[in-house]
Amino acid sequence: MAKTWKVPARSGNGGGALEVPEEGNHTAVCVALIDLGHQLRRKYQSAEEEWQPMLYLAWELVDLDGRPLVGRDFKLSLHEKSGLRHFIEQWIGKLADGADFDLISLAGRACLLNVVHETKGERTFVRIEGASPLPKVKGKVVQCEAPSHEPCALTIEEHEQVPLWLPYLYGRSLREWRGTSRERRGKAAAPAAAVEEEVGAGGSIPF
Repeated sequence: MAKTWKVPARSGNGGGALEVPEEGNHTAVCVALIDLGHQLRRKYQSAEEEWQPMLYLAWELVDLDGRPLVGRDFKLSLHEKSGLRHFIEQWIGKLADGADFDLISLAGRACLLNVVHETKGERTFVRIEGASPLPKVKGKVVQCEAPSHEPCALTIEEHEQVPLWLPYLYGRSLREWRGTSRERRGKAAAPAAAVEEEVGAGGSIPF
């Protein structure tokens, strides 16, 4: 596991078939931060494609039987308008302007995770809408159970260490996604099929 993984301030730029957890706000712990490397994605409101740095986050829902896992991908950017920055600030509070942010601080961190369902045909998708801090009772933050999975944070170089228990992303394992990254296949290589930069607001994860 990397000891530090800082994202520059205001920078511009396994599992598979698991049960579908119920909708609502769940007590969750972040158990994985996985660097997906640069992936070929469509530019916003454009048919053109470009290599974009991508990050995958996964949580264990510790308040449900079976401790289901859910995940979401983000463009790796802390630009003031980026989806990742907005998500993190909902979770832990406003980030300091002009300061780098260490992603490792999210590993093992608890939150209330808002999970919703989407159904397309016969398939059900889980969408992570957002995260918020755990509630306080009498001024003290409510404590949650420890996750059953050891939290991890892996850079693109740590390919073989990616846990196989992580949920698939758009029907493919995280090792497959990392294998199609620019870092691992070269600048001329491209994934077999480009995915939209985001699926709606939250990036649906199929189960």
